[in-house]
Amino acid sequence: MDKEKPASPITLTASWAAADLKLYSGCYSLKLLSIHDHVASFQVTGWPHLFFIGDLQLARGPASVGLTPGDFNLFKGLLKQNSTGKIEDSRVIFNSPEAIMIIDRRGGEEKSFAPVSCFTENKRELVNVLNYYENSLKQPVLTTPSAVLLDRPGGEDFYRKAIADNFPAIIKALINQNKQELIKYCRNICGMGHGLTPTGDDLIHAAFVVANLSGRKGREFMSSLRPEVEVLSAQTGLFGRHMIEIGRQGLTPEPFLKYLEALSRGFKASEIINDMTSIGSTTGFDLAIGMTVTAKECISYGLKLDK
Repeated sequence: MDKEKPASPITLTASWAAADLKLYSGCYSLKLLSIHDHVASFQVTGWPHLFFIGDLQLARGPASVGLTPGDFNLFKGLLKQNSTGKIEDSRVIFNSPEAIMIIDRRGGEEKSFAPVSCFTENKRELVNVLNYYENSLKQPVLTTPSAVLLDRPGGEDFYRKAIADNFPAIIKALINQNKQELIKYCRNICGMGHGLTPTGDDLIHAAFVVANLSGRKGREFMSSLRPEVEVLSAQTGLFGRHMIEIGRQGLTPEPFLKYLEALSRGFKASEIINDMTSIGSTTGFDLAIGMTVTAKECISYGLKLDK
């Protein structure tokens, strides 16, 4: 009997791909962590963060590739629990019993998730727009303990106290570029909270992203933190670890990228708040509050926020 010929590979072209993926060349093995209606998450050997493949309804972000809804449904239908594959330069390759599937990110839109716009040098204008967004964040009934940073009710008292005691100290340590103090206070809230990305991890991400905007010295300081952050993030889950690491790199999901760019232009719009706070259960509020509070404190200190 003739051997059955293997099926031809199914090749899908990404609609968009995160620019930061170009940092990795060579071959890396990956393993499926979870798959949902609009996104699949993967752990990649040798990467300090996760990798995501989603459809166009997913809020775009770092370390991600986007497919059309039709292609994503095809991809999702061929994935199995504990599926494995590999990343070879610009291609993601999966071998399943049904087919070999290749996702090629070349040809898709390349999207950077590092804020590039310079903040206005008009301190009064920047404070004014920050106050607008801070007041907008205060309007809804908040269910996250990060509400304590806005002097609003919300969340459990234990978490509120931990945030109030440690987050301002994290910002101060970032301003002073004090590694020892920074890691000490980050450790007190890392992994703290509920969900895949706990509130403490989201706040650390927010502070790290803003710190990357404090000029060349700020970026160099954040870059130097990789060993310390790797040890720190071991105390939280994989998704929290992902948020902390991409924050250290100065990368953030698109709704928050747009927020920082709106600040840089002095642009006020309610849809900016809506887009941020629609992310997750509390993650959107935690990131927005963390970025706003960090930026205001940096400005109050006299730090120039500039890319």
